[in-house]
Amino acid sequence: MILVLVVPEKNIKNVVAIKRKGNMLLIKNISKINMLICLILLTALTSCKKNKDNESKNKIDTKGNSMQKIQPKTIFSFFGAPGSGKGTLAEQAVEKFGFLSLSTGDLLRENISKGTQIGKKVKDFLDSGQLVPDELVTDMVQNWLIEKKETGKSIILDGFPRTKEQTQNLIDIINENLPEYKLRVIALDIPEEEILARLTGRRICSNKECKAVFNISEPGIKDGGKCPKCGGTLIIRQDDKPEVIKDRFDVYKKNETEILDFYKSAGKNIETLDISKLNKEEVFDKFNNIL
Repeated sequence: MILVLVVPEKNIKNVVAIKRKGNMLLIKNISKINMLICLILLTALTSCKKNKDNESKNKIDTKGNSMQKIQPKTIFSFFGAPGSGKGTLAEQAVEKFGFLSLSTGDLLRENISKGTQIGKKVKDFLDSGQLVPDELVTDMVQNWLIEKKETGKSIILDGFPRTKEQTQNLIDIINENLPEYKLRVIALDIPEEEILARLTGRRICSNKECKAVFNISEPGIKDGGKCPKCGGTLIIRQDDKPEVIKDRFDVYKKNETEILDFYKSAGKNIETLDISKLNKEEVFDKFNNIL
């Protein structure tokens, strides 16, 4: 900001000297009438600047900090078929809004690598080729949620719940341990054929520190190619092989109706996002608009 200091002097009609001192302009030798005009203009310019500053602030609050629109302490349960984009949308919300995100797959691997009591039990089930019981998964999720609730941040659940029992457990966890949190169920709606095209074309970075996800439909992405982010090798995830995809869909369809019906019976509104033929930025914009 520049401060303008006007100094009038008698019997001189024109400005004869303008000096700058720091953030001030010193205008000397100006008639009284011109001084009045300057003051009027200065007042108008100052008011205009304040209005622009306020407009800029409002734009930042609306676009750059949408969390101001969200009810504090919200848990978002992302629901959708494998490959519908739950993980990608969660990553965007973490990056742009500062949300926390829980992936049950990552949580399982973390507990196993740390050798926790739950992790040891999980490893025994996986090593024997068995599914991890709902009880163990729920215990891990509950411990994580209780730990993270102190942050007061909104939370996204990616991949949980996956069964009716887990859905009941989630509602119980929130009611008993996080009563200050509101649960919102976001269903991502996309045709099966689109998901199949996504999954069969999906490639991930083999670098465990990166794990970026791409699709061979994107320019420069190909089998065995290099990750654009870190240079690691791009590979096909075991879960994205055709025979595994079919099994994953069968499990999802079996549980889909039960989970959504249970949410509804518990008084939870299902907020559906139609994301067919949308890229990830367009999907994020749709999510942002419902916050």
